Order: sequence, then C-alpha cells, then structure tokens
Amino acid sequence: MFHLCAFGGNGGELPTGWQCYLTMFGASEITRPTLVKQILAQQASGDAGKQQKTHAVFLTVFGGVDVTVPTLATEFAELHAAVSSRAITLDHAERLAATATPTFSTSRITLFGGCDTENLPSEDDEIEGLAHLRSIGLLNERGERQLLMAIGQKGVQRLYAVCAALRAMAG
Repeated sequence: MFHLCAFGGNGGELPTGWQCYLTMFGASEITRPTLVKQILAQQASGDAGKQQKTHAVFLTVFGGVDVTVPTLATEFAELHAAVSSRAITLDHAERLAATATPTFSTSRITLFGGCDTENLPSEDDEIEGLAHLRSIGLLNERGERQLLMAIGQKGVQRLYAVCAALRAMAG
C-alpha cells in the first residue's frame, strides 16, 4: 500500500505486509504493529509455518519520519485479549517473541530530512499506560514488575517481557 504525506503531517499504525511511505515537506509519526497483530495477520494469510514480515519503504524529502514501537501496555492489553479469547496461545506468542527473527524491516531513502525507525515510547508514556492497566484491573503487581523492567528495552527482550508478564499473572 502507498501512503503520501505532503506539506503536512501524517500519523497512524503501520499495517502488516508491504508498505511504501512518501513524505515531502512534512512529518509522519507511525507506530509499528503489535506482536498480536503480526501473529493474527500470519494466521489469516494461512501460512502458519512461515512468519509474515512487515516491510516498509520510507522515501523522505525535506521532512521527517518517526516509527515507534507500541507501548508495553498496548502490547500487553492486546496479548491478554487475544489469549483470553483463544485467538492465539501464550506458548505460540512466546515462541515468536523469543526468536531473533525480525518481523519488521525497512528500506529508507532520505534527502534533507530524517528517518528513525527504532523509536521507543517515552518512559512517561510507558508508566502511564501501565498505571492505566493497573487501575482497570487488567494488570497485577507481578505483571507490572515484569513490564517495568522492560522499559527502554528493544526487540526480543521487550516482546518476551510482555509474554512473561502475562504468564506471571496466571501463576
């Protein structure tokens, strides 16, 4: 799918699959898909044996692109909902989270601008999200401890902590 941002701003969540973003004289703020969305897209494609990858091409001219990973609270809430509804199993999510195979890759061409595809949410956003989950009863103290330790982490450590927090809640 092709996305164009010219002389303005663009935001949203990066869909799974192949994407192309052209940003000219503007800015795009995009959030990566969660682990659950990637698993469900893989299941929907009917290719359960092969991990579906999201590949994004960013063409930036006189502008900026920031791609941010979802907050730990968002990852946890979606995983909790998916496991509770039996859409996926926690064991399956843990196996995918623990692999070193990236499910997100990029190609970037930037002229007179910037493109950052490895942004983490701010610590304040992370803590606020976890506090919200605690306040609505979706997260207990043991799960919250697991997730607090993952703030500032990237990749496998981050995703596996989300799975470990859900497992800690059950145990």
